[in-house]
Amino acid sequence: MKSVLTSKDYVPILFDFEKPKNRDLTETVGLIVRMSKFIVAYLAEAKSIPQELSELIPNNTCLTIYPEIQKEHREYSMFEHWKRYPWVKDIFKYENESDLDEHFE
Repeated sequence: MKSVLTSKDYVPILFDFEKPKNRDLTETVGLIVRMSKFIVAYLAEAKSIPQELSELIPNNTCLTIYPEIQKEHREYSMFEHWKRYPWVKDIFKYENESDLDEHFE
């Protein structure tokens, strides 16, 4: 996904870093998200993303959320709660990089 977004002249930020010392992780993610055009939320193996989305979706109505998952995986069961927000798009299920490339055209 990172290579596809980079090829479209986006600067992807992967939230895979240590917790900052002077802020909690959710606050840090929120600050970065507010500078973004959109969020691609990978829903498989959801660990912290449910917490992050519960903070971000209701409070950022101008930020489009693109939930994504590979076809062989299932999203976490409580994701259906977020489908009622119009800025949360339908889950895009993809098989390979070419599907992603087409999706982000």
